[in-house]
Amino acid sequence: MQKNNSFLFYAIVYFFICILIVPSISMAKEKILWIYVDYPPYGIVRGENKGTGILDELTDYLIKRLPHYESEKHISNVKRLLFTLKNTESSCSCGINKTPEREKELYFSLPALIAPGVGVCTRKQLVEKIGSHKKVSLKKLLNNKQLTLGIPAARSFDPSIDPIIKEHLHSKNVYSIFGTNINTSLMKMLIHKRIDYMMARPNESTYLAKEMGKAHEIINIPLEEASNYILSYIACSRNKHGFEVIKQINKILKTQRNSAEYKKLLENSIDKNYLSKFRQRYNDFFLKTTE
Repeated sequence: MQKNNSFLFYAIVYFFICILIVPSISMAKEKILWIYVDYPPYGIVRGENKGTGILDELTDYLIKRLPHYESEKHISNVKRLLFTLKNTESSCSCGINKTPEREKELYFSLPALIAPGVGVCTRKQLVEKIGSHKKVSLKKLLNNKQLTLGIPAARSFDPSIDPIIKEHLHSKNVYSIFGTNINTSLMKMLIHKRIDYMMARPNESTYLAKEMGKAHEIINIPLEEASNYILSYIACSRNKHGFEVIKQINKILKTQRNSAEYKKLLENSIDKNYLSKFRQRYNDFFLKTTE
């Protein structure tokens, strides 16, 4: 009789433990690791403007609209970011350019960002050597061995630009660097004459030069081979979890890309002189692009 009572007691205790534990397990949120890089004015990870970059704000915008996921942020460089996206179960990142190689290993959202095309950022004293202040050819620049290009390792700029850089990647006049604040480092190298030019979008080079008090010394020259505007995406790990997250993100983008709040978010870093053209491109191109 005593044994039966003991058995009944433990059975009741076990039953109540199960009642308490099972709901908490079933209610546990799936996790998203949001990875972002230091690319002012897109990602700003230090200083007074920390967290106010376009990609910082876009990440927060999505986190707010994905409350059923537990979100965590992590700063990385481009190479490590891509490695993490490919090799973890629940990672995502905003502002990733599509390439055929990346599409095989990651899931991509609808276009989430439209940005000005990449140009050549250089010192004003070098404009004559560069060849023009209106538009230049990257191919011709790379063939000029007297000029050194500084680039971030593993970054994709533009489908028409990437193959040109890849062809010259191991040339002595191309200097690749790694790190978490690559554009800032490259701008310092440019100002101190350790490199002659770097690749940057006009709003990137303007922001960095102003931050360093050198806006009057730096110029951004458009490239003949580059697009006027480039689309970027949100990328997630290529697995079941990533597929589901991208589905949820696409629902948000479909309803929000045309909202005043979303447009304002993307306009924050655009120079006032380019704002009218940007808005036209946003409406005529960005909103109509579905892949």
